[in-house]
Amino acid sequence: MKNKGRIAITAIAIMALAVFASSCQDQKKVIETLEQYITENESEQGFIQNVVGENPDASVTVKENTLEIKYTVQDEGFTAETLDAALAEMTDTFSEIIDGLEKQTGLEGINIQVYYVKPNGETITGKLFK
Repeated sequence: MKNKGRIAITAIAIMALAVFASSCQDQKKVIETLEQYITENESEQGFIQNVVGENPDASVTVKENTLEIKYTVQDEGFTAETLDAALAEMTDTFSEIIDGLEKQTGLEGINIQVYYVKPNGETITGKLFK
């Protein structure tokens, strides 16, 4: 009788561990894209807005593994060449952001796409940072 009791308790313990293990697996979803990571982590959603701050002429979206930033240029004095030079100067900054995002998410291949656009939406210039 003692053996039957031990067997029953052991069986119950094994089933409880199996249920616990499966619930832990459900909680540890595999994150496949930056978009999924941002969507599923409410605390990270504010990060997107922090990228551009309070700039009303900027918007940020996340598509797959690309953080897309669009700046609307109101001043017609900015040329594509001027804006390309500004993008070149920001290479290190965007590389650091990408490195930080990859470390934080465990993902590889995160990109930042920056566009400068006219008020009508026409693209002036842009650059993809990898």
